[in-house]
Amino acid sequence: MRSEVRHSLKQDRFAETVGSTYSWAAEHRVNLVGGAAVAGVIIAIALGGFFYTQNREEKASLELGKAMRTLQAPILPPGLPPQPGMDESYSSMKARATAAQKKFEDVARHTDSGKMATYMAAVTRMQAGDTTGAEPELKQLAGGRDKDMAALAKMSLASIYLSSNRESQAIAIYKELMDHPTATVSKLEAEMQMAQALEAKQPQQARQIYMDIQKEDPAGPAAQIAMTKLAALK
Repeated sequence: MRSEVRHSLKQDRFAETVGSTYSWAAEHRVNLVGGAAVAGVIIAIALGGFFYTQNREEKASLELGKAMRTLQAPILPPGLPPQPGMDESYSSMKARATAAQKKFEDVARHTDSGKMATYMAAVTRMQAGDTTGAEPELKQLAGGRDKDMAALAKMSLASIYLSSNRESQAIAIYKELMDHPTATVSKLEAEMQMAQALEAKQPQQARQIYMDIQKEDPAGPAAQIAMTKLAALK
């Protein structure tokens, strides 16, 4: 087989593996932090800049998929044995998140395309309750040149800020993302998170944002959520 054909096949396998990983991520864009931080952590990211360059990159994509599967592993009550064919299970969300975190960190250390793994490692730190450890990792990604990844990291940082009584910092992030949307964080998503952050202390501003969301996307699911929120704020 010619070298360029082998290279193309490897690219296809890499794209397929990473693609399935991000497909799962896209379906779970919100509330992956569990009770550790405010809902709104977004995991989806475009595959754009990820491409096969070395053999270790192909292996890294497979390892990233394994880490994602760990994050989805079932949580079983104490004393309940695993079901037939169940590869792994955990006794609590924290135990599962800790196991997944280690795998994401291993991928991040051993691949040139480790930004997504670094982000997921930070998210699982948050899910395990370690927001102090996740914050510096997210800040580093938020300051990077990759705008799509930076936007994801900023949304996660905003969640940490809200959960630690730093509302003004979270709101500043949402305003920035509303003014500069990306492929991973749309203006609508940033608006929704902004409104939720304002509900408790600035309900009138939250109402105005929900009304704007209804106008911007009248037939979409966001408008339905906004309508429900408006009714609750009355």
